[in-house]
This record gives sequence, structure tokens and C-alpha cells, in this order.
Amino acid sequence: MTNLLVFHQRRLTAEQKELLQAAAQGMNVEYCEDAASEEQLRNADVIFGNPAPAVLRNCRRLRLLQL
Repeated sequence: MTNLLVFHQRRLTAEQKELLQAAAQGMNVEYCEDAASEEQLRNADVIFGNPAPAVLRNCRRLRLLQL
């Protein structure tokens, strides 16, 4: 299963999360407002948002980064 990690500075509404989930059919979607855990970063295939460049070193499975 593809893991999508969503970084966001502002709290997402339930409606926004529903839209993301609907668009990411078949993906495991996780949200992080401040910082992602080491496990989330290690398992992320796709990241939406603006993570600190230093954390990308831990993203071994990353295939797509959408800023």
C-alpha cells in the first residue's frame, strides 16, 4: 500500500481531509501538523506539504514530494 504523508501548518477541516482521502483512493493517508515521526518519514511514499529539508534524508521510500 502506498503511504501518503500530509504536512500542514494550519488545521485541516474534516471536509478537506475527506477530499484528500477521496482523491487518494487505496492509499494510507496520515496527517502531521508539526513534525512527523521517524516511522512516518521512513514509510512515506508521497509527501504533500513543506517538510524541513533535513527530514527528507530519512525518507527511504519517497517517490514524490509535492510542495
